[in-house]
Amino acid sequence: MGLRDRMLAGFAAQLGKPSGLRGLVVGTMLNRTNRGMISVAVDALELKSGATAADLGFGGGLGLAMLVERVGTQGHVLGVDFSPTMVRRASGHFDREIAAGRMQLHLGSITQLPLEDGSIDGAMTINTIYFIAELDRVFSELARVITEGRSEQAIVVGDHCG
Repeated sequence: MGLRDRMLAGFAAQLGKPSGLRGLVVGTMLNRTNRGMISVAVDALELKSGATAADLGFGGGLGLAMLVERVGTQGHVLGVDFSPTMVRRASGHFDREIAAGRMQLHLGSITQLPLEDGSIDGAMTINTIYFIAELDRVFSELARVITEGRSEQAIVVGDHCG
């Protein structure tokens, strides 16, 4: 494997689970490159002020920021990511929201969400599903945590390649 191939493989691994200093750089890049898709996903959820929303695999954290703004001061945002680097980064960035009880961040997997049954009004996951082999478990977990009666527009999955 040549240098270029090793670099590309290392970059792909960072996209799947950002870690360390390179992971922080990838998180910043994810915020820039995914801004449009994240904005569309937040709008598609049609959340009302006071809602509880989740960003699953939140990466750089831009989706968390947009969701906090959308649900307002009475709403709640839950974030789940399995990268300790991204959870630490978001914990520092959103320390006021966390202290106020408006946000909770969890280290965990989308295939086994650390969330209560029926605890959220809407969820989004951007550029995550192609890293997950067990998509049936992902969608079962999403169905479990979405509030009853919120079947339409309660889940937005945005993924693109290239």
